[in-house]
Amino acid sequence: MLSGDGIEKGTSGYEAESSCMYTQGAWATGRLLKLAALLVMTGTAACESLTLRREPEIARIRIDSPDVDEITLVTSQWFLRVPDPECPDACVRLIELVEADTVTIALPYDQQYPFDFRLQLFAEAYTVTPVAANVSMLVHVDDREWMNDARTLQPDDGNGEQETLRFVYEYNTLGIN
Repeated sequence: MLSGDGIEKGTSGYEAESSCMYTQGAWATGRLLKLAALLVMTGTAACESLTLRREPEIARIRIDSPDVDEITLVTSQWFLRVPDPECPDACVRLIELVEADTVTIALPYDQQYPFDFRLQLFAEAYTVTPVAANVSMLVHVDDREWMNDARTLQPDDGNGEQETLRFVYEYNTLGIN
């Protein structure tokens, strides 16, 4: 606490001269700038802990099953997210593949996919013939695990569709508009 004569009074009863070179206004501005910098750094650190700190270079997909020897795999590195015409605005957008490869792969499968400039990867796996089968899919983006899922894929999900394992990745950089 400063007294009117520029002497700082401590709680221990002694007095010492204050060597403060700032006015009250400059002191408050400095504190606000430090607080703003702290908030920006904390927000950036929190955001970076949920995302990669740089653009990804490669994805690695591993698929295996103890029940079947082959799986159908659909991959794409170019897709769009489009509104669902049968659903209100609050629904999740549908994935529309612009280009895709559909192949039958032998298991176990382990393949790397270098990212192109779109920084997207879509992968969907399902059994070649509609049978119930335990299937696992492990996906790493660079050295970070993004998906580790194992489940029994049913030939009919109750809606007449075959169950699949699906992975969708899209890297976006934040910008100021």
